[in-house]
Amino acid sequence: ITAAWKLDFSEELNVAELQLLLLYFANEYGSRQPRRNLSALVICDNGLGTSAILAARLQKEVPEIKQVKTARASGLAQLKLEDYDIIFSTLDLPGFPREYHLVSPLLLGWELDRVKSEVASYVAKYPEKSTVQQPYRFKNPAAVLTQLAGESAFCQQLLQQMTLQPIGSQGMDMNAVLSAIVTAVPDEYVKDRLEVAQRLKKRLDLAPLGLPGSHLALLHTRTRAVSKCFFAIYDLAEPIAMTAMDQSKIMVKRQLLLLAPEDLPEASANVLGMISSFLVMSDQTLQLFESGNCQEIAAAIAQQYLGQVTQRLNQARGQS
Repeated sequence: ITAAWKLDFSEELNVAELQLLLLYFANEYGSRQPRRNLSALVICDNGLGTSAILAARLQKEVPEIKQVKTARASGLAQLKLEDYDIIFSTLDLPGFPREYHLVSPLLLGWELDRVKSEVASYVAKYPEKSTVQQPYRFKNPAAVLTQLAGESAFCQQLLQQMTLQPIGSQGMDMNAVLSAIVTAVPDEYVKDRLEVAQRLKKRLDLAPLGLPGSHLALLHTRTRAVSKCFFAIYDLAEPIAMTAMDQSKIMVKRQLLLLAPEDLPEASANVLGMISSFLVMSDQTLQLFESGNCQEIAAAIAQQYLGQVTQRLNQARGQS
């Protein structure tokens, strides 16, 4: 700024004047950072729990990212990767044809700083073309209404069947706890209990599922061994040591279980993802899931779902 001033003005500036000028430019630069409506793809193992948590973190912490699509690693062949500006993954993707960013579901501090830097570099490298905003019209209002009706019915059904059950976990290791939890699932929701337990164990081996700063873990899997979606809460008589998503060690007293069939409809996936992301929305929410009863948790989930529906409709109409 000092060098540029001398090129255009003959008057000398004192230190105080230079500082004020610097503050002015800093303020202008900060307030005029480019903003983009970036679309992001989030890839994980089964597209249920951790991917939804990561998607929610991205939308909350990175304002340039407006749209986030979650996908399973096994379903990437059905996606058009060119539809997404930036791609994130919670697991390694050997041979993946595009650049992607490997992150944890919680976007830890240093990871979030790196993501913000990478997004800023993308925005600078690929400037947005100016477009004229057109008034929004639903392309297919009937289809939108049908989807919302399906989601709402599924959410209501899921919350009505949700239960909170005790598990006698004294002296059990993690494998035994998983087996006991899966045994407690009603017959109508599972075809093969051994397969479900093995899939949950495999998911745990892939990455930690404990929630940092709590006594909670989110067990989830998607498999043909599940007949239909199931959500339940299990209180352990004796806490069990687990690794949290930030690699810290926690003592888990309550296990949350999300099960889904392989052929999961998008409407159902949206609701399950909403529940997963709601878990880590705030300390108050985490405390509710940690110590609340079924009625309290169901009411909070329903309220969150209704809020998200309203937000989605407002965004669809082009409202700010």
